[in-house]
Formats: sequence, C-alpha cells, structure tokens
Amino acid sequence: MRRKGYELKHGYAVLAIPDSGLFVKDGRIVSGHETDLKFSELMLFSRRLDADTHADQQKTYWEDGDANGHTWSFQVIPVLVSERI
Repeated sequence: MRRKGYELKHGYAVLAIPDSGLFVKDGRIVSGHETDLKFSELMLFSRRLDADTHADQQKTYWEDGDANGHTWSFQVIPVLVSERI
C-alpha cells in the first residue's frame, strides 16, 4: 500500500545571480536593477557533483553576459524539498 502525503528530501539547486544581486521586495525576488526574476521552476539535483557540473556549464554558456550586458554567477545551494508521494 502506498502512503499519501509528502516526504522531505535533500538536494541541490543552481541559483543564477546577476551582477546586481538578488533582493526580496514586496514578496518578490528582484535583481539590483529592480527587474523581477521569474522562476517557473528550479532544477533539483540529488548529487552535488551533478549540480556543480550544471553550474559550470551555465557559467561557460553565459561567460560573455546576457543581451543587457549583465554578468551572472551560478551558485549551488543545498535545499530541503517536500516531495509528494
């Protein structure tokens, strides 16, 4: 019989941070230029190595910055998520 509910899982997510920084304003995450950051989803990795690899790939892809001239850093952060089972 399958349990219904949620299970806590540890993992790692890669957070893209613009050169202007990230801040919370009125419950929204905004950049230092007060641009809303729209996160539809964050990829969750169960292994730190996979998260580090993804962060390195993104760093290489965005090393010249974006169309607006902003540079980005990609940080791996440990997360605790509640997964529906």
